[in-house]
Amino acid sequence: MAIDLGYGKHVWQIPFGNLNDMFLIGQITVTLAICSQAWSKTSFAISLLMIHDGIHGKTRVFIWFAIVSMNMLFGVSAMLFWVGCTPLEKAWHPFMRGTCWSPNVVITYGIFASAYSGVMDLVLAIIPWKIIMNLQMQTREKIGVALAMSMGVLRRGHTRDMG
Repeated sequence: MAIDLGYGKHVWQIPFGNLNDMFLIGQITVTLAICSQAWSKTSFAISLLMIHDGIHGKTRVFIWFAIVSMNMLFGVSAMLFWVGCTPLEKAWHPFMRGTCWSPNVVITYGIFASAYSGVMDLVLAIIPWKIIMNLQMQTREKIGVALAMSMGVLRRGHTRDMG
């Protein structure tokens, strides 16, 4: 749909009438990308909770803290693209009369959310080691499983990591 509207062409080649629709598609895309980041981390954290009934105490509390904090942080991040203008429609109709927050608000929050996201990636990659090393398995099997579960820390695709 975005390509049909001119996405990928030089700005001078895009029909002016298509810009509002392109901005709206961009807003939706960013929102879905942010949600997918939050939900992929949440799904892995829930998997950690489900994989081993022996997760108790501080580790279990921390995993729940990570789930809640990531979803709240990413939720705000996704909302910032929609609520930063008065009237709200100006966020996806850039030539409409109105005012918007400074872009620095979204940028600064995005940097914070990205840093937090990176820390959570590292922590969620370390937790499987704690769980798996306590299981009754051969050492090399433990290491293999723990490495496989920690591979998420190496994933790419943080191109617009608002978290």
